[in-house]
Amino acid sequence: ANLSLQASQLKLVHVLSTNVVLAGLSVQVDLLIRAHDCFSIGCNIDGIAMVLELAHNFSNTLNSEKEFKLMVRLLTGIGRFREMSYIIDILVCHDEFETLLSKNAEK
Repeated sequence: ANLSLQASQLKLVHVLSTNVVLAGLSVQVDLLIRAHDCFSIGCNIDGIAMVLELAHNFSNTLNSEKEFKLMVRLLTGIGRFREMSYIIDILVCHDEFETLLSKNAEK
């Protein structure tokens, strides 16, 4: 069972890391959020850590594309504000912190 879990984790890493061109950035954000949800429900710490690492790497792409709304969606969708404080730092550096506040005001 452990080997099949590792195989599915490797497949997820491959899909998320190679489909940036094929899928829109928005779809990538949704995949990361859903992957985090699945690993959280399964109490899979390794899977959660992997998704957080992928999200951190992907946030660099979002930053370079100036996709701040997607960064906010990634942060609020995963909901691990402490572990993902780098997104808050990026938003502050680009005077986009209000994007985060307005996202939370919409709820």
